[in-house]
Amino acid sequence: MKKKTLNILVINFIGTCVIWSGYFYIIHNVNKINGSFDDIKHKILFAMKKQDAVNKLRSQVQSNASTSSDLKSFIINPDQTADVVQMIEGFGPVTGTKVSTQTVSTEESTGLPSGADFLKVVFDIDGSKQNVMNCIRLVENMPYNIKINKLIFAKTGDASSTPKWTANVDMVLVKFGDVQAPTTQ
Repeated sequence: MKKKTLNILVINFIGTCVIWSGYFYIIHNVNKINGSFDDIKHKILFAMKKQDAVNKLRSQVQSNASTSSDLKSFIINPDQTADVVQMIEGFGPVTGTKVSTQTVSTEESTGLPSGADFLKVVFDIDGSKQNVMNCIRLVENMPYNIKINKLIFAKTGDASSTPKWTANVDMVLVKFGDVQAPTTQ
């Protein structure tokens, strides 16, 4: 009788362990799927913003095509500085970071061919490490030729709080459409 009761207790214990293992396995997979879903959601939001920017540019080109014959300077020029800065700062809400522009200029930058249109932008990104990295990834994938002069990535805050990260980005957006390639003779 005691042996039978002991066997039933052992079988119940093993059954309970199997059920709890299955439960934790399911919970773990649900958390993994939620993380993947959030990542996909951010990618979709960025793709939609990028597509909106392309559609806006396409409509501007089509509306100006009949009145303007020279569209080479249409990609980046001083009149579009606000649009470029707005695009960069718009990555903040998408990635859960704070993006603040420090300086924007058209001053000559070293290492660029003469005749290139360019815009130099310096900005800071504040947030969690992963969110700051995601924001940098979005900046690198902007629809422009980009030269990053300097990128400083640092941990901020004190030991008692959750770690915050800051990235200082110094970059140049370049359009090479009307630049002549140097020839060697």
